[in-house]
Amino acid sequence: PFGRTPSAVAMQIINYSPVGIVKTFVQNIGRGRFDQRLFSQGIGRGITGTAAIFIGMEMFENDMISLDFPTTEAERNQWELEGRKANSIKVGEKWRSVLPLGPGGMLLILGGQLQQSLDENGSLSQSLLEAGPATAKSFTEQTFLVGINQFAKALNDPGRYAVNVVARTAGSTVPTIVSDVGRAVDPLERRTYVKTEGFEAPFIARVPIARQTLEPRIDVFGSPLARGGNALETMIDPTRPTRIKSDELVEELRRLFDIGFPATPTRFADEKTYTNVLTSEQITYLQEKAGLMLEEKLKNLIAHPEYKKLDDDAKMRKIQEFTNRARVIARAEMVEELVRDLEREELGAKLSELKNEGFMT
Repeated sequence: PFGRTPSAVAMQIINYSPVGIVKTFVQNIGRGRFDQRLFSQGIGRGITGTAAIFIGMEMFENDMISLDFPTTEAERNQWELEGRKANSIKVGEKWRSVLPLGPGGMLLILGGQLQQSLDENGSLSQSLLEAGPATAKSFTEQTFLVGINQFAKALNDPGRYAVNVVARTAGSTVPTIVSDVGRAVDPLERRTYVKTEGFEAPFIARVPIARQTLEPRIDVFGSPLARGGNALETMIDPTRPTRIKSDELVEELRRLFDIGFPATPTRFADEKTYTNVLTSEQITYLQEKAGLMLEEKLKNLIAHPEYKKLDDDAKMRKIQEFTNRARVIARAEMVEELVRDLEREELGAKLSELKNEGFMT
């Protein structure tokens, strides 16, 4: 029912909030008389929106709403392990985006942001000041603003973003319905990093069948990332659901993160590292090897009685120690495979290359 332009949605968010109630009174007073129809309409919208804000606050308190995209790598990886997505609400066993709900969804986010600020500082006035800009950030993540934001980044830092923006723009020439069909028939999420997969990767990722030639995205525990929803949801569900994932290890990492001890492993062998010495397929292999090894070790660790006796800071440091060790072992085994059939000059040159690129020490 709402216009989909940024200004239209922003104005409706105001109308469906407590500010809308004040605005209605001011407008009617300014006319010198009360228009009963417009007054009732404005007050009704304001009350409805205020209720949505309160619901958002309650949902945040019960971990049923996620806010804007995490700013730290540790939390981004934690969200990935949990199947959590930004600006979403928990419905059953899935996270569903609130953005298709228009202003109603953004008011839920506003309520969540308000409650988060209240929990952090306890001041209602300060929370009101913080919640608005935070919600505005979530607003910029709406579909119709994503392209604008990416283009602005490319203008401000062309060396870092321009190639990616051009590649993604080329990929956007594939119709959305075609892209949805491609994702519906592919059970996995695919890597589209231009640096490792090539300039054409964003285009290929939107083409049915062809997208399956791209390497899968791998989480920090070595498992390929599955498509968020089933085939039908991928095709027709605008909320883009993702299934909630949880086990004892993921829950322990979440517990530590929430109390200020972020132990979730960072990403390993991504598009910023080892790209000069490993092929895309070798990067996938290394991520799987290191991740699966780490997951097994950490599950054994957190189940050990001695681990349970440690304080939380020591638990975080122990998890980090295991993470570093697993990745060193995985790199060492990878080096053995890379140099297995090399001799003399070739062997020396390869080892020197791996050392110069930081793959081995």
